Amino acid sequence: EALTNLTNQLDKGQPMPDIILLDLNMPIMDGWGFLDKFSKLPLVNKPQIFIVSSHYGDHEIKRAKEYELVRDFISKPLISKNLNDIIEMSKTAV
Repeated sequence: EALTNLTNQLDKGQPMPDIILLDLNMPIMDGWGFLDKFSKLPLVNKPQIFIVSSHYGDHEIKRAKEYELVRDFISKPLISKNLNDIIEMSKTAV
């Protein structure tokens, strides 16, 4: 559903969000499937993706580095400090 909404937004010429918070464990399509499909979209302005997960390890971090859009991993639960960190990181060039 998230991918469909973003694709529709792109089709209408609307801008992409600056930041996407992505959970790896989602129903129907997991976060990796989303990244595979989303990274193939013809984006002019590419959002920064922050993976938000309660469980991840070296394997997931290594895999995430294969996607240029992934900026960082953030541990759940999200707290206001995490959100402030995400906003600050998104202000700096990748």
